[in-house]
Amino acid sequence: MSNFPPPLGEGRAGAVASALLREWNSTAAIDHHCHPLQRWPFTLTALELRSAFTEALDPTIPAEHVPYTAAYAGALKRLAAE
Repeated sequence: MSNFPPPLGEGRAGAVASALLREWNSTAAIDHHCHPLQRWPFTLTALELRSAFTEALDPTIPAEHVPYTAAYAGALKRLAAE
C-alpha cells in the first residue's frame, strides 16, 4: 500500500498535482519554517498565539480570520488536551 494520497481534484491541474506528488513520494522533506523561541516563563495573549498561524502583517488577519482556520482549531484541541 502506498503513502500516496488520492488524486487531487478534477482535470489537468489535479492530474499534474497528483503526478508531482507521485514523483516526490519517496523524498523525505523537512519544513524549515520556524518562529523564534521565547524565554520561559512567558505569557502569550490570544492574539499572539493566533499570530503564529499567519505571516500576515495586517493585524485583522490574526484577530478576525485565524480563529476560523482548521490549523488553529486543531492546535487549540491539542493544547486543551494537555
